[in-house]
Amino acid sequence: MGYANVINFAGIRIAGLSGIYKSHDFYKGHYEFPPFNHGTLHSIYHVRNLEIFRLSQVKKPIDIMLTHDWPTGIYHYGNVQQLIKIKPYFANEINSNTLGSPENERLLKLLKPKFWFSAHLHVKFSSIYKHESENNEQKETKFLSLDKCLPRRKFLQVIDIDGDENKKFLSLDPEWLCILKRSDHLLSVDSYNRAPIEQKENLTISEQEINDLNEDFQNCYEIPLNFKQTGPIHSEISSDKRESKDIYLNEQTTLLCEMLNIRDPIRVLLEKKGKTSIINESTTQLYNDLLDESD
Repeated sequence: MGYANVINFAGIRIAGLSGIYKSHDFYKGHYEFPPFNHGTLHSIYHVRNLEIFRLSQVKKPIDIMLTHDWPTGIYHYGNVQQLIKIKPYFANEINSNTLGSPENERLLKLLKPKFWFSAHLHVKFSSIYKHESENNEQKETKFLSLDKCLPRRKFLQVIDIDGDENKKFLSLDPEWLCILKRSDHLLSVDSYNRAPIEQKENLTISEQEINDLNEDFQNCYEIPLNFKQTGPIHSEISSDKRESKDIYLNEQTTLLCEMLNIRDPIRVLLEKKGKTSIINESTTQLYNDLLDESD
């Protein structure tokens, strides 16, 4: 899912946000570059303002939201006393309503997904959040977090969600692609805090934009099964330490960015660091194949 994303599977619309919320990194760009130091080793997985902004622009309904962090306050809509009994050291943050991510809470109220699945706190917990009614319609979000995948821990639960049997494949989401395209100018790879994204940047994706995108993609958003290994496999016993100091471009990301005419943050970082040889040596065979098919 990357930093943030919206994809579709079997007609089910799935949004995702990677990382955890830390206020001191929230307004920074994606500046981290290997080899990582103690600070960047942690900050690289901290959520940034840009991803929250992009997700907040989604207007069409979301079925499933996937995040690492819990939304702040979600514990008040389930068995909070049982949660404190299992995790007593959560009590102070629960009482001060600071456990979880305030930005995820904002997204919860904006997107109103049918399901919200999280991790991070290593405990099974469920709740139902009832949204304010609109036009006499009462929406609710069913929240679920599971424990770590260890013996005798509650790490697995099966949920049935109705989908389209004829669309059992991953596909890109047109509205999300338009959001990426319209917000590309907000991308930052700076290590300092920037001003919050202003309300004037809020987007409304028009039907004409969707139609133009359909034409560019020939009404085909299915994600092909052409995944490739882009870097060496990490191994604790390997003498090959390239994975600790190198950065790799992903062909599928390169292809998507070229089709949308947007910037790849990894490529921007490479250019900023003067690592243009990596860009020059990288292949875009997927894009070349697409051009050949068009011919």
